[in-house]
This record gives sequence, structure tokens and C-alpha cells, in this order.
Amino acid sequence: MASCDPVKKLPEGEEFQYDIGEVVYYKIDNMPMLIDKRMYKKGKKMYKVVFKNEDGQLLFNVVSEHEILSAPPFNRARI
Repeated sequence: MASCDPVKKLPEGEEFQYDIGEVVYYKIDNMPMLIDKRMYKKGKKMYKVVFKNEDGQLLFNVVSEHEILSAPPFNRARI
């Protein structure tokens, strides 16, 4: 089973930015997601994430590290 661990494939000296179980946000639409698994595919750090759609169903997706934010951006404009 240890050979199946995707973290073992990460190049030496590199680390994942987010931990399993951490709540993160998708850059494009600020959708909150939960990190389910960390992977290293085709030279990119990837994460399998869980999120709810508008109907409340749990969905899974794989996103790259650069598509994730640790906190949602906020609008600084004052009205």
C-alpha cells in the first residue's frame, strides 16, 4: 500500500500547500471545498476535493494547487 501513496511521488524539497481536511476555495467562483486527497500528477500538485452543488449533493473533483485559495477574496470596495 505504501507504493500507492501519492505524496511519495512529490519531488524532494517540495511540499503541498494544503492539508487533507482543510477547507479551501475555488479561485474561479469562490466555491468552498474540502481537501479529500493530495496527488502529484504530470508534474503538478493536485487535490481531490469534495463540495456541495446547489441541490446539496456531494460532488468530487480534482483541481490543481494554483486553482485554490486558502480564504475567499473579499470585496474592498465601499458602497
